[in-house]
Amino acid sequence: MEQPIPTGSTPPSAGRATNHLWTTAHEVRDAQFLLGKLADEGAVIPDKIGVTGPSYGGGISMALAALRNRVMMPDGSLVPWKSPGNLDMQIAVAAPEIPWTDLANSLMPNGDTLDYVADAPYLKRGRIGVMKQSFVSGLYATGQASSNYAAPGTDPGADLVNWFTLIKRRRALRPDPQDQSIVNEITAHHSSYYIDDSEAPAPLLISNGAGPTTSSRPTRRSASTTGREPTIPGRRSASSSWTTAT
Repeated sequence: MEQPIPTGSTPPSAGRATNHLWTTAHEVRDAQFLLGKLADEGAVIPDKIGVTGPSYGGGISMALAALRNRVMMPDGSLVPWKSPGNLDMQIAVAAPEIPWTDLANSLMPNGDTLDYVADAPYLKRGRIGVMKQSFVSGLYATGQASSNYAAPGTDPGADLVNWFTLIKRRRALRPDPQDQSIVNEITAHHSSYYIDDSEAPAPLLISNGAGPTTSSRPTRRSASTTGREPTIPGRRSASSSWTTAT
């Protein structure tokens, strides 16, 4: 069955698509839809696709590798990845550059996402981290200038204006219910580290070079040069299919 055409415009704001802050079910699915169209046109081989990209593109590359041959739907369910013409689609390999896989940790590190621990979710010890103020503020301003944020309170999956206002004001390390709901949304739909790992990810070569980066860990199933199991899929032992390079 042909999958619905993805869109980043739910709900719309001022008649334009809204920025979902790299949602697996929207922006990542948009990339999968485009790759499916290319496969239908014979421009790519459906199961021989490689992906790469730096920073934000690295984050998407990580998610595509973690999903591999699956698509996340808006309700969070995972379904087989099919092109619009019903071809079986799959990522064969990914080479993310300076990527990130846990958005909460990347923007508000709390010291709990240790790269030598096999499974270290953001709220493992129930602490909210400290915002990288200049970095996050710069990202927010850039997104505001170059994209369209949903009106405050209209999109619980990407309520960027209210989220930014909240994290600027917060002082306590312990999360309140509002903090918890935001972290739950970020981990479930905006961070490849938490994507279901019942399907092994595509082989990865992850590079983190010199200079600023939002990433502090690779994926839960990769082997890190620092000894930590990185940041995409699940709670298993390190796999030789994951490699990081520095």
